[in-house]
Amino acid sequence: MSKTILITGCSGYIGSKLTKRLHENHTIIGIDKKTKPEGTDDFYQVDFAEHQKKAIKQIYDEHDIDTVIHLAAEKT
Repeated sequence: MSKTILITGCSGYIGSKLTKRLHENHTIIGIDKKTKPEGTDDFYQVDFAEHQKKAIKQIYDEHDIDTVIHLAAEKT
């Protein structure tokens, strides 16, 4: 059963590998402040830390999300 999955941090090492793998059977919506990785059906280039509420509202208004995988992190 295909699902629509939102992956935050989809351009990072783990996120990009997971995005590519899950894209085989699911619709992938990605969000990251970096570039669009292979395997995303729709991508939002947003600094999630600064625009979290606005980004999530926009994505949920435009897509029927079944699952969220939150991998977004910031190096300090």
